[in-house]
Amino acid sequence: MKNIASVAPLLGLLGTVYGVFKSFESITKNGLGDPSIFSNGISIALITTIAGLIVAIPHHIAYNHFISQIDAIELKAKKEIIAA
Repeated sequence: MKNIASVAPLLGLLGTVYGVFKSFESITKNGLGDPSIFSNGISIALITTIAGLIVAIPHHIAYNHFISQIDAIELKAKKEIIAA
């Protein structure tokens, strides 16, 4: 689960870089006259960034929740072992 939370924003960032690259590639080929030429690349960049964050945020929250539960169980077990 931690891997998903860590990798998802990186995939979103990769999509962002790809989208910006495609935008500049369109500008290089066609010039800057019409903004719709590079808007497709910008939309790809934004969509992949959003998707990466949508995946990463819930996984990160869930991971931290489960880790805190495991830490509490570990602390309780240590106390019981010491008391025994």
